[in-house]
Amino acid sequence: MESTPIVNFYKGKSILITGATGFLGGVVLEKLLYSCPDVKTIYVLIKSKKGVCGQERLTHLLNLTIFQRIRNENPEVLKKVILVSGDMRDDNLGLSAEDMELLRKEVSIVFHIGASVNFAQPLLEIVNANTRASEKMLRLAKSMEKIQAFVYVSTAYSNCRQNNDVIDEVIYNMTTSVQSGYYAVDNIPPTNNLLHNLIDRRPNSYTYSKALTELLIASEFNDLPVAVVRPTIITATMKEPIKGWVQGWNGGNTVILFQGIGLIRSWNCNVDAIIDIIPADIVANLIVAAAWDIARNNTKRQGNIKVFNCASSSQNPLTVGQLFYTSLSHSKKIHSYLIPPYPLLIHNRTLHSIIFFFLQVLPVYIIKGLCGIFGRKPRIVQLFEKIPKLEISLPFFTSNQFTFIDKNTRQLYMEMNAKDKRIFYFDVKIIDWYSYLETYVMGLKEYLLKL
Repeated sequence: MESTPIVNFYKGKSILITGATGFLGGVVLEKLLYSCPDVKTIYVLIKSKKGVCGQERLTHLLNLTIFQRIRNENPEVLKKVILVSGDMRDDNLGLSAEDMELLRKEVSIVFHIGASVNFAQPLLEIVNANTRASEKMLRLAKSMEKIQAFVYVSTAYSNCRQNNDVIDEVIYNMTTSVQSGYYAVDNIPPTNNLLHNLIDRRPNSYTYSKALTELLIASEFNDLPVAVVRPTIITATMKEPIKGWVQGWNGGNTVILFQGIGLIRSWNCNVDAIIDIIPADIVANLIVAAAWDIARNNTKRQGNIKVFNCASSSQNPLTVGQLFYTSLSHSKKIHSYLIPPYPLLIHNRTLHSIIFFFLQVLPVYIIKGLCGIFGRKPRIVQLFEKIPKLEISLPFFTSNQFTFIDKNTRQLYMEMNAKDKRIFYFDVKIIDWYSYLETYVMGLKEYLLKL
């Protein structure tokens, strides 16, 4: 691997990553192993899940397609990935005393990517999973003897409340303090309107939990060398580690995939609004570069939390209509749809609701009724049942437009040398949307539908 400032920064370092079994976390882990193979150790915090131990989950992760180039070119580096078994929701992160001491003595860089991304999760559960868990991670980082950088991955939508909001690279104040937020979610019944008001016009509990975590960092951990990276809607990789790699049935993936195979017949959106999607490898590269930037600038000083908005819309805008119609055109070329795809894109919410009922809801009841007669539930019904859940929160992102200031992100890129820019690319102007959306559609069908 070439010698560059960023590559050299990671040489001999021990790193801790949360969320490595998730989509973005996996891409970050692969990028570090491939581009910075001289790291000392990468500890990954993994929880045993549904009878599968953490080591089995780690083994499965490293056997995924995205690690193929490492297995082919430098398989020895995979031995540097070490499992740390724990649970971010537990006291002391569920770590053993030995592991806790090891991390405190060895780790100098933390990438906190792990989070619950369930938009419909109750507020108490998601605050516990995202904010309180992050607080435990931050306290661990504060006790690390060699800490140089803590990169927290938030969301660019953490402070979006209404159409045309401008989101700067700053930590925003909230209507309550962190402790007041904790008290509210612990003590106010879920059905009480006061709890709904706590979200303060945000589209869901997930964005609230991310905003609360950012406030926690600024108010209680501003003496740590922290960077906050805020990606917009993360989509398939553009080119690394493989073109079109995508994982998970999150909302954006499901909408684009389902409209392309004919399952979505009507969608509530504003075709003229600018939508902000960002390939996962661009986000991963910014995350890796942000740690280098924080460490080299010695930002461990009171009140200086550096924020990087990772967004495409200000430099390389894409409209909702372009996203839907271009991805649809690529889907039709593949000829692997279940129903001929001709979705209606409707801005008027009432009209959409009527059409949605007749074209989406009613057919599901009819098909399920027939399935009950014949005693089987085909896969198409299982896919159809995912669509109403998308209707709960996703139209907020396809009907509204926001402006994301990305001055810090662009400044960081300008300060990188030519080699680092080539290795850790995150200049959104390099995205050719027509070509990328074809890559995205192909990835969705290959890695999600297995077609």
